[in-house]
Amino acid sequence: MAYVSNRYDTELLKRLHSFGIDKFSQSRLTGWIECPAAELIRLAGGAKDSPGSAAYVGNAFEAGAVTGAARPEMDIEECVAGGLLQLQHETAVMPDVEREKILRQTGERIRTGVRELRKLGLAEMVPGWEPFSTDFDHQFKIRYEPEWSPLPIEGWVDALFPEAGVMVDTKAPVSSTKARSSWLRQGALYAAGTNYEFRILAVMPDVTRGPNKGPKFEWTTLHTPAAHLEIFKHAIGSMCRVLMLSEDIQEIAAYFAPDLDHYRLNGPRTQQSANDL
Repeated sequence: MAYVSNRYDTELLKRLHSFGIDKFSQSRLTGWIECPAAELIRLAGGAKDSPGSAAYVGNAFEAGAVTGAARPEMDIEECVAGGLLQLQHETAVMPDVEREKILRQTGERIRTGVRELRKLGLAEMVPGWEPFSTDFDHQFKIRYEPEWSPLPIEGWVDALFPEAGVMVDTKAPVSSTKARSSWLRQGALYAAGTNYEFRILAVMPDVTRGPNKGPKFEWTTLHTPAAHLEIFKHAIGSMCRVLMLSEDIQEIAAYFAPDLDHYRLNGPRTQQSANDL
């Protein structure tokens, strides 16, 4: 089994630190699970492409919806305007029709998100938080130190609702509100590091016609964290074993035959980095 047998193994810790790894994150572990080659490129310092419009939409949705939950006195349209401010800049070079659609649909997501999050009560934010911020330092850091990991695991949660005992991660999916395995794994880490229940709020643009016309969203509550943590346990074990193969990342990369069509390797700069490695 791909487990770390001794979390205090000095040689292992030395090797991890030599690759610039002093902690694990949910995103790094998920990346390793889905596409080890992409993580090897990251460790090698390879160039990567800028995030796509989906990432920008997700940030704008989170910024507007979470601000609405933390500022109940704020009108929903103020939340929409603030959430869209950065997105307007990031989409400035898009064709007008595509840009207008993205801005309109993201506004719809924010309205739905604010309404749903406010049902949980007042969101607690970290000291120094500013409305509409997308800075990680303005999110709650979760730190988890399980006995099966040689390094702490850290993550950032979108919003905490102390009165409800709930933490929420917001998602702005492209095609479906159904919770993905990676989202639930993320929640398992966060729930293990706190006493909060973990929920996902996935929001799509409004349905404009048909019997289901109106807001489209789905709440998912994490019920089986242990099974998801087991996957991370294997991921950490396999990553550690692979990185112990050599001090040279290129030697390690020689053991892999990546699928260059994988979405994590999309983009000309990332593709070039994969070929170089």
